[in-house]
Amino acid sequence: MFGSIVKSFLGKIVDGILGFWRKVRISVLDADTSTERWHTYISPAGIFGIILTCFFFVFLVVLFLVAYTPILDIFPGYRTDAIRSKDAMVRNLIRIDSLEKKMNEMLAYNENVILVVEGKTPVSRTQLIDSISSEKPLVPPSEMDSILRSQMEGPGAYSIMNDAQHTTLAGGRFTAVAPISGIISEHFNMQLSITWISIAAPQETDVSAIADGTVIASDWIPDKGRCITVQHKNGIVSVYRHMGESIVKKGQNVHQNDIIGYTPKSSSGQNGLFEFEIWDNGRPVDPESYIVF
Repeated sequence: MFGSIVKSFLGKIVDGILGFWRKVRISVLDADTSTERWHTYISPAGIFGIILTCFFFVFLVVLFLVAYTPILDIFPGYRTDAIRSKDAMVRNLIRIDSLEKKMNEMLAYNENVILVVEGKTPVSRTQLIDSISSEKPLVPPSEMDSILRSQMEGPGAYSIMNDAQHTTLAGGRFTAVAPISGIISEHFNMQLSITWISIAAPQETDVSAIADGTVIASDWIPDKGRCITVQHKNGIVSVYRHMGESIVKKGQNVHQNDIIGYTPKSSSGQNGLFEFEIWDNGRPVDPESYIVF
């Protein structure tokens, strides 16, 4: 008797497994005539496979939207922690850079004091920062060295200062320089509709014109601060935002490296973000492709 019970139990298990793969007929009948309008054959395993495929497809769609689109920005508060962490990281980088600069200046001062005590000629601060070592002899440059230096640093064919900043735009040569010194915290990204770059800069830092041009706008925008727009040759336009003060006015001609304003002074003592854009004949372009920052 026990054997028959086990055999019956195993038979039910096998029948259940086979039934999971056994196809059944699904029909659609007309409500009025009860005639069959459509039918198909499908097994429970097939239904399970369809549901699993739908879940997998939905998962891939959600993963793509989260990874490659700014859809999460529509949820309030989601980006708050990320933005706060990013701002804290930028401030820490600026502090580290400032501390390194101050330390180099102190070392340079100490090295110059030692040179004066030893009766030697002090070296300029920039030379000491680049190479802080008083053990190196102070050798005056030769005539050939001066000629080579003038060729490399001047505007000639062998210049190393301007080649990286020359860019062919609108069929001509457009020479541009960085408007401000700082750390780039946000890069140009047309997929996310970011047509600018953000630069973390110290307070009240000089903002310079990237090239010769004419100021076509100098306005105050509530969420962007003081904004300056400069029209350059060959349809190039540069935009400077999040400025605290402007020293130029609409219609004024400016030259390359002319100071046009300053970054704002924060009451909290923290550094701010300066936004910069370049437009080429009505379309935004990546400033990092045209200017060495």
